Amino acid sequence: MDKPAIIQFIRARLKGLADTCKAEMQQAQADANSEEKSSAGDKYETARAMGQNQRDLHASRLETALLNLEAFESIAQNKPDGRAIPGSIIRAGGFRFYLGPGLGAIVLPDGEKLLCVSLETPLGQTLNGKSCGDTFLFSGQNKLLIEEIS
Repeated sequence: MDKPAIIQFIRARLKGLADTCKAEMQQAQADANSEEKSSAGDKYETARAMGQNQRDLHASRLETALLNLEAFESIAQNKPDGRAIPGSIIRAGGFRFYLGPGLGAIVLPDGEKLLCVSLETPLGQTLNGKSCGDTFLFSGQNKLLIEEIS
């Protein structure tokens, strides 16, 4: 897959994550609101509190997903100048890495695996600023040669 198609795929993935988090947050809120008061008041209060906790958890995940999407949009069109920068796709030793939101390993529609690495991780920090021909340690033992940066 070419870079524009990969960018589009990652964008759709991030939007899908945000949509899922939003739907789960709304469902948790609806569940908490639908709890009916019974003669056992403590049970009612406990159920409402648990529902609110679930809603807060999903709200936090939604906030993270939206921040990732915003950060992604700010780097998606970066053009590397021969060095790996946020938004770069790096090919090294049979692997492809994307410097951006830390989504982990994703499988692209063509079946190829892409490792989405955050700049906040040690690997992201190692890759940032590297050039074609540079090497780096991957998984602490494999020395990989950077073959292409786009």
